[in-house]
Amino acid sequence: RSKKEGGVIYSTANLTLQGKNGHKVIFDNNQGDANSSVLRMYGGNNTITNAEFKNNKGGSGAIFIGSNSGTNTLTITDTNFTDNISSGNSGAMLIQSATNTVNINAANSNVTFSGNKAGVTFTKDSNGNITGYTGGTLVDIYNTCTVNLTAASGKTISFTGAITDAATPAGTTTVTGPGTVSFGGAVTQKTITVNSGVANF
Repeated sequence: RSKKEGGVIYSTANLTLQGKNGHKVIFDNNQGDANSSVLRMYGGNNTITNAEFKNNKGGSGAIFIGSNSGTNTLTITDTNFTDNISSGNSGAMLIQSATNTVNINAANSNVTFSGNKAGVTFTKDSNGNITGYTGGTLVDIYNTCTVNLTAASGKTISFTGAITDAATPAGTTTVTGPGTVSFGGAVTQKTITVNSGVANF
């Protein structure tokens, strides 16, 4: 368990996380406090490839992308988010600032967001460790920037939780094929553009 702003990683520069040779980078059962459960980033061109974020708990989702004077670009490829729990606005990913861009790609395998909960109330022991939670709703992405979803032929990006945004600045989501993007949860994103491929709501 970490009391720092990033439960595992706090990044202010270019960050690359990549599983190679059939292996995955796995973040499992990490705990963060107010700001993130696994990864908090400000600035730079960042990539995450062949990873799993699962069973992480904290205040701002498994990944928190902050606002600063510059821009963040995060490209996530062939990576899954499962059962991440947050007391904040998103279980899997919370993105601040209109200057940020997030690219989510299903290139060689499907990308799945499943069971990620936001708005829970945590119970903790005397040492501050999370021992359980109550409440919450399924929210995969809370977005105030640009999110690009690209699925290769025969591949799927699927969400079981909501995709939502703030009133100001409102985020935008773009779908590009030829694969499929499946929105299984509520979508309150104000702007979703389907350029190609299949989008299921």
